[in-house]
Amino acid sequence: MLGVRATQEPEDLAAERALLLDPTRDDPDEHLAFWLDGDRAAGVIYPAPTVGAAAGPLILPRTVEDAAAIAGHAAAAGVSVRGAVSIQVYGLNRLRLVQERARLLQQLRFLESVFLDISEVSRDLAAVNITVERKELADATDRLDRLQRRILDQMQSLAAPTAPHSAVARAYLRDFRNRIASLPSP
Repeated sequence: MLGVRATQEPEDLAAERALLLDPTRDDPDEHLAFWLDGDRAAGVIYPAPTVGAAAGPLILPRTVEDAAAIAGHAAAAGVSVRGAVSIQVYGLNRLRLVQERARLLQQLRFLESVFLDISEVSRDLAAVNITVERKELADATDRLDRLQRRILDQMQSLAAPTAPHSAVARAYLRDFRNRIASLPSP
């Protein structure tokens, strides 16, 4: 804790300047980040860069017992102090958790690759249908579009608040939306 400890519930808890995240009051996305670098994405969680900090590489918090030392290292590195301390204290990078998040990322990458492949086939069929104009091609394109929607629904279900490791799935889907938005139009 960096501020004055609140001793009773009605007191202003924000004045405490707690070092640990409270998932009932805090938005973890403001303090925690995932490395989603393509095929090298892993289930490791990092403290998020602080507002106004230069975007640099994600850094892991210093592995020490002393919360004050972790906080000092995080502040000097320009990352969320609360994120860094919470990662260490809560053990958010325990091997089992990292492996589970990595499996989820593999599943999302697979669904993304199928989505993109179907999109390409659908575009190709639609282009052929412009010159040939066959009902079968239009029907196939429609079925592929429905399949794409089902894939997106499945990806969204992995990011539902009740789904295990939904925070990494939400981060992946935000990244995915940014990447497909930047793809050139056919």
